[in-house]
Amino acid sequence: MSGFGEVFASVVVAIDTTAPMERRRTGGEAAASHASTREEGDTMTDAREVRDKYTAAFNVHDMDALLRTVSPTGVTVSPEGLSQGHEELASYIGQFWEAFPDVYAMVVESFDVGDVAVDELLMVGTHKGPYMMPDGQVITPTGRPVSLRCCYVCTVENGLIVSLRLYFDQLELRAQLGVPCG
Repeated sequence: MSGFGEVFASVVVAIDTTAPMERRRTGGEAAASHASTREEGDTMTDAREVRDKYTAAFNVHDMDALLRTVSPTGVTVSPEGLSQGHEELASYIGQFWEAFPDVYAMVVESFDVGDVAVDELLMVGTHKGPYMMPDGQVITPTGRPVSLRCCYVCTVENGLIVSLRLYFDQLELRAQLGVPCG
């Protein structure tokens, strides 16, 4: 895993020298600590501020605070599927919190470009409830710990998330849960 991080960090440095992009290393701390870890001269974009509020609410499992960061017509896309609006997003996240009741997002790197915030993170938790895979298969609780590398791409308009795209390796998740493929 350290090889991935080193390669990713070298790519980030290369991007920083050629594009007007803000970059902050968070040292693996939760997104709520971004303000305290920003380097002098960094400015926080609206997208970053909203994304950090979303992550902080996710980490303490506060659905109301989380939904206050998302447009009522916001769209979320993940390997599990598509959700639009507060009701569908709340249902999806509620099911995820049921499957992984101690889950939290540990931000590794964050990048802002205009109205877009991108986070590389680890989703860490324990599988203690039923989890529905994208193919409809329900995985019964395994009690196994999960540390899943993920990437969020978040677009903000008028202070609210309008698009949130989550990417992660579904095979990695299956392997960590001890569920064979196929």
